[in-house]
Amino acid sequence: MTVPEPVRDGRFGYDFLKQVVDLSVHVADVWSLAGQVAGLVRQTTCVDVVFVFILDDDDRQLTLVGATPPFEETVGTVHLPLGEGISGWVASRRTHVALPDGKLTDARWRGFPQLRGEDYTSMASVPMVTLAGEVVGVLNLHTAQRRDWGSADLALLESTASMVAGAVHTARLVRRLELRQNELQALAARLVHAEEQERARLARELHDGVSQRIAALSFHLSAAQEALADDPGAAAHQLRRASELVALTAAETRSAVRALRPPLLDDLGLEAGLRALARGLPGVDVDVDVQVEAAVLDPVQETALYRIAQEALHNVVKHADSSAVWLRLVDEATQVVLEVSDDGCGTVPTAGSDTHGLTSMRDRARLLGARLEVEGRPGEGTTVRLTLPR
Repeated sequence: MTVPEPVRDGRFGYDFLKQVVDLSVHVADVWSLAGQVAGLVRQTTCVDVVFVFILDDDDRQLTLVGATPPFEETVGTVHLPLGEGISGWVASRRTHVALPDGKLTDARWRGFPQLRGEDYTSMASVPMVTLAGEVVGVLNLHTAQRRDWGSADLALLESTASMVAGAVHTARLVRRLELRQNELQALAARLVHAEEQERARLARELHDGVSQRIAALSFHLSAAQEALADDPGAAAHQLRRASELVALTAAETRSAVRALRPPLLDDLGLEAGLRALARGLPGVDVDVDVQVEAAVLDPVQETALYRIAQEALHNVVKHADSSAVWLRLVDEATQVVLEVSDDGCGTVPTAGSDTHGLTSMRDRARLLGARLEVEGRPGEGTTVRLTLPR
């Protein structure tokens, strides 16, 4: 059996493709689009079943996102790694497969009980390829009776698959944009929360530390002034206490300022700041290798890299149980890479159990448009790597 007579007519084929175009334009959701396209293809080509498989965002696995009756409930339940099965083979090779019969004995065949492949004799599988050459999925047709898939069949299917591929690609981009927007909104919310927490912390420090010491300083100065004429010794004592309070207040003020941006970065630069962090790590030898010119990074990037390195070193002390650490900052022409590696136990916090420190590092990386990776193996240490595009 070849293409149904109506499809041989050029006008009918045009109308069919126009319907596909209309669906592609007006249906933005990939799953809904796949289901409607499957139904349209089934009706037009007079086949028994149509399946639409879409490649996941990581381009490693096909997922069934569209199916005609009686398989609607299988949508979302069938997954096929790229390269496996006939559909995986078609997607990876970017070429169609047309089997009039014998699909069950084909070496590439992989059956799924819920799809009842043994009930259908003939199969045609066509890759969904965008104009840019990106494979986004596979269109599968099945018939219970033997069918010879002619050139007109395959030409129509390839045209359909190409148009649907463009719509799927657009829908995937929109979904990724939405996910990215949601991530940025969540990041902004966390940053606002962190900023409010930081402000509250600084307010407590200023109130509990600096402001109270200033009040005590005022008391001692007043006492010294009152005792100055009658008891010079008491006045001197009050002035010494006032001097001590001045020193303590100055130290607390510097500490609060350093929490905002380390003065060392402004005075001596990022390399000196990182080396100071390394020297301050208790009980651990840190080897520092910095190969980045000062002009490469702006102040915001310097501060973020410093804080990420600081948190990574803090995690080494807290979790790694290591004796040696390697801190590396290098300019690789197209990107700047910061690495903090240790020889410790290899503990890596998971996304589900993100510590405040790891979350902070990830947030800072996202703000820079950088990629943060944490890798570790039991007994072989952990590496925190940040890659910042230039």
